[in-house]
Amino acid sequence: MIVLNEVIEHVRDDRATLVEIARVLRPGGHAVFYAPNRFYPFETHGVYLGGRYVFGNIPLVNYLPDPARNRLVPHARVYLTRDFRRITRGLPLRTKAHTYVYPGFDNIAARNAGLARVLRRSLYAAEHSPLRVFGLSHLLVLERLADAGG
Repeated sequence: MIVLNEVIEHVRDDRATLVEIARVLRPGGHAVFYAPNRFYPFETHGVYLGGRYVFGNIPLVNYLPDPARNRLVPHARVYLTRDFRRITRGLPLRTKAHTYVYPGFDNIAARNAGLARVLRRSLYAAEHSPLRVFGLSHLLVLERLADAGG
């Protein structure tokens, strides 16, 4: 099993990374990865403004057109479902599961446990509703298919 937890968005070539995953997985093996969701309303990697890096959860950056978003966040990609189809096309991998997860709000819990409980309760419930598409990350499980004729 291979696990990539918020890694794929930082590699130079995400397609090449998936090619390598397909190469090293045995048939029937699984790759599990989390990747930033383009629909999440905050950019969690921070942004570059005027040559200065600004860390934090910056609202609505991921909703900008690609050229503007990529100028602000050149160090991390975000993904739509179609992006996973593109980077796995033609590879011996199939998607066994694809869903979305919301954040754990650990920083908020450290300051205000009650608020964190409310956020977790409501947004974890959203993971099981149509609102899941606005979650922080995609959660994918890919399975390595058997080689042709094997």
